[in-house]
Amino acid sequence: MLFRFLKKRTRTTVYAVGNSHCHFFSGSHPGETLGSSKTKHFISYSLGPIIAYNFYENHLPKLYDIISSRKIKITSTDYILLVVGEVDCRWHLPKQSSKKEIPIENAVDECVNRFFRAVLELNKLHKVITWGGASFYKCPPFRESRITNLW
Repeated sequence: MLFRFLKKRTRTTVYAVGNSHCHFFSGSHPGETLGSSKTKHFISYSLGPIIAYNFYENHLPKLYDIISSRKIKITSTDYILLVVGEVDCRWHLPKQSSKKEIPIENAVDECVNRFFRAVLELNKLHKVITWGGASFYKCPPFRESRITNLW
């Protein structure tokens, strides 16, 4: 659906920004910072191994610096696609739930609320889309799918 939308808006670029999963959209190598796009509509920019939980405090300022330095040249017709959440679902949320002895739903709610502070802040100046990839690597299937569905 997003690809059909973009075909109609030929001047629109989606800047996929986040962890290494952002390169999925541009087709560039996961080790790159600024991905070389294999499509005219997607450019990826990796902020490194980031998590959603502390995105507002630790990564939003870095994203603003990248935008203001024009390393990524966002126009009024472009979108920022924030790519985070997989590591949270796979590792950090179960760990925090266990450590704090709280239900996993509470850990997910806290993480999503903290992340969406950044989304709402960024959305004041730019068009924002979010995407969280699911990983089933070395995870008990029930735990992973349940957390991903809550996310």
